[in-house]
Amino acid sequence: FVGRYGGEEFIICLPETTRNQASAIAERIRTAIASKPICLTESNENIYVTVSMGITTWSPEQKEGIENLIKGADRFLYEAKRQGRNKICLTNF
Repeated sequence: FVGRYGGEEFIICLPETTRNQASAIAERIRTAIASKPICLTESNENIYVTVSMGITTWSPEQKEGIENLIKGADRFLYEAKRQGRNKICLTNF
């Protein structure tokens, strides 16, 4: 499922998805967004946008709660932006 989290941030929750699967899904999303121009109707100009993502994974054996999971994803989102944007940063949480 997808939900808005803050002004320009969204959370995508992928239950029963491995770290590698989540990374592949994020890469497909990132590539699709970056490759499609958005036409500005008033000026008839095309612009391109990019997306940066932070990914964390969780399993039932871990003690961290949902708040820490989101904080981890947010931390990696800002790391992706720091590295030049239009990137994905991930780790096992």
